[in-house]
Amino acid sequence: MSEPTLNEILAKIKSTESVQIYIPSLKTDTPFKQLTLSQQRTIIDKVSSTGYGLVDFFISVNEVIKSNCIDSNVYSKLTTIDRVNIILSLRRSLSQTLQNVDLQKLLDKNRNIEPPQLQKTIDNDKFSFEISAPSLIDDTKFNTFLITNYRDEKELLGKLIVTEMCKFVNKIAIVETNTVFDLKSQTVKNKWNILESVESKNLKPIFEYITLIRTAEEEFTKLDDEQVTIGPELFIL
Repeated sequence: MSEPTLNEILAKIKSTESVQIYIPSLKTDTPFKQLTLSQQRTIIDKVSSTGYGLVDFFISVNEVIKSNCIDSNVYSKLTTIDRVNIILSLRRSLSQTLQNVDLQKLLDKNRNIEPPQLQKTIDNDKFSFEISAPSLIDDTKFNTFLITNYRDEKELLGKLIVTEMCKFVNKIAIVETNTVFDLKSQTVKNKWNILESVESKNLKPIFEYITLIRTAEEEFTKLDDEQVTIGPELFIL
């Protein structure tokens, strides 16, 4: 009897087991495939001391979420608000505890968190902005643009701010002429250039909304007096 081929071995050991993960923005559970060692290795490999390390991490995590989300229709609706709970759920499947935090208790607590308003319109005398919490698709797209074009540059903070703005703003309307520009139909570079040309005084309420969403994401990491740090080290057992 001949030895089985690699593909035959992989076909036999490949797991069909899934885990139900709560999606805060949708208020429902959806099945995900379990994390593989290869995916765990890819995430851990993003441990870095550079300013772009966390951006690299989120690109990798978003790809894992896309690959492991069994329902592609659900994946297309996922936002960054959902990402923390998904990451923690996948980590929980490896081990229930992380340092002093019981991940199951944290996940149970997270079911009671009410996400903030995920879509909003901001108006002033000159512009009307349609904004929303970023989808994981847009988050990946703009993070990839940032890494691809600016990884070797030392000046980082300003580019991260522009990247955040690009993730959140969907449409701009000019009040005087009632002209609407759908930025989601623009290329990443064009959207970047358009938003950079807007006077910063018009963007302050958008920065406040971005802070609101990022603060809300942090709530999913807190249990009593403990807080889980979201990064590649999370997956080192």
